[in-house]
Amino acid sequence: MFPRLMTAAALSLAVVAMSTGCADNKTKAEKASLLQQNKQLQDQIEQERAARAAAEARANTPPIMAPQDNTPPAASVPDMGGIPDAAAANSIGSDLGGGLHRGTNDRGETTLTVSSDVLFDSGKATLKPSAKTALDKAAAILKKEYASQQLRIEGYTDPNPVRKSGWDDNWDLGSARANAVRKYLATKGVRDMYIASFGDTKLKSTKNLALDRRVEIVVVRNAK
Repeated sequence: MFPRLMTAAALSLAVVAMSTGCADNKTKAEKASLLQQNKQLQDQIEQERAARAAAEARANTPPIMAPQDNTPPAASVPDMGGIPDAAAANSIGSDLGGGLHRGTNDRGETTLTVSSDVLFDSGKATLKPSAKTALDKAAAILKKEYASQQLRIEGYTDPNPVRKSGWDDNWDLGSARANAVRKYLATKGVRDMYIASFGDTKLKSTKNLALDRRVEIVVVRNAK
């Protein structure tokens, strides 16, 4: 279509040029008619060009994709194997004040952790007066929420040698501290406990040794 229109336009222009040279053989009406035809052909050419350009633009435009919802699914609360929902809610840890912290260990067991610096003087296994605030709060939680659960009292130390403190090793110190906590909790009505010492085998930090010196009260998973 486009080449035909171009050819027709060229012929029309030639006729107009010839009519100008032969004005004596053409009337003004004929010239006007030829000019009108030429204008119409030019309009058709421009319309054809515009249609071709629009078609090419559509062909080169990529399709618009519908937006995708990349929102990750909500995380589900894992099965804590009989541990109360309150423990699951605190699985990321919570500060209960007075040096007491609630969380979960790597086995999914609820833990109540007290820093040894709150409980004992350096190298000692005798409870300080300040220890009673944290342990009284721990005893209240254990009796209210975990009365039917068995408890394991775990003692941990930092890696510093204990030769000058009179203990055989860090395992001995960790055991003595865990037992001191067990005895105090028993006076507050907490039952079904046993102790374990890990010494300096499970360090939380090699720089902040205060994090390593701790006693953890563990609600034993599936013990009953």
